[in-house]
Amino acid sequence: MHPFLPPSVAGGPLSPDRRRGVNNRDQREWAKAGMAASMGMLVFTGFLEGDAARKWHIASGVALIGFSWWHHSLYQRRESS
Repeated sequence: MHPFLPPSVAGGPLSPDRRRGVNNRDQREWAKAGMAASMGMLVFTGFLEGDAARKWHIASGVALIGFSWWHHSLYQRRESS
């Protein structure tokens, strides 16, 4: 099994819940991976100079905000009516 991918993507056992599609747990893992990747890119591009590096730095910052919002929204409690 791959250490960085959720079991449903890495070829792990598929339970009946996972056969229906990507569940909340997998989405949380993908959001965390996206946050880590965008944070790494943000740090890396922070050390570079030039217009292209500046554009990539801004793009990775926006991606970090987006992944953070996605991660936050996955942990919100759903209100029952």
